[in-house]
Amino acid sequence: MRTTRLALGIVASLAIALPTISSSAQAADTVASGVVATDSVTTAVTTSEPTKNAGNSSPVNANDASGNFFFTTANGIAPTWAASGITISGISPGSALSNSPITRVRVSIPIVAKLGTANFAAGGFKIMNTKTRDFVNCQTPVIDTRARVIDCVLKDGTNAKLFSITSIASTKQTLGYYDSTNYRGMKLQVATQDVADMLNDELGVFLFSPSVTFAIAQLTVTSAR
Repeated sequence: MRTTRLALGIVASLAIALPTISSSAQAADTVASGVVATDSVTTAVTTSEPTKNAGNSSPVNANDASGNFFFTTANGIAPTWAASGITISGISPGSALSNSPITRVRVSIPIVAKLGTANFAAGGFKIMNTKTRDFVNCQTPVIDTRARVIDCVLKDGTNAKLFSITSIASTKQTLGYYDSTNYRGMKLQVATQDVADMLNDELGVFLFSPSVTFAIAQLTVTSAR
């Protein structure tokens, strides 16, 4: 049965905590307990789930690249998700940082290749319902700044455009032997109502909607000309 969308509540501004990286055992414990940190210390959550080799893995004619893609959940998103048992963890070498009490989550994923406006990342992140253990993966994501989409490999190995980039606040490019581009203030939303329905159905919640900005992102990518 397809679920209906429910707009997420917007609450006060997010608190900022200093990140500290936990061990693999601590990360696993954190995922199992719903991303719970101690006091105001940020906890890193990373899983070692293998990356599936599907259609959005780096093409052979892509250029090697370096950089980082990260997003921070928007005001009210993380506590609303946490109240329903929904957490985000990184798929190695991606990571997720959360504070306590949970007011925001920051996901970081390394960029490894580039082809045109498509930027290929390693690892990814997982959205999980800690009450049911159901989850949705976004593995080896491709962030396309022209198409304004984020394409993911799901847990069954298929590809899906899960998220859309609705706007980019600024773009700064530095040209030389290495070209570097920095995209700031990228607003992320669930791509479509069909995707929102899929996420709600898979995770057993009524949280996801294509009309809500759930995160603000930044992308930095450097590659040889």
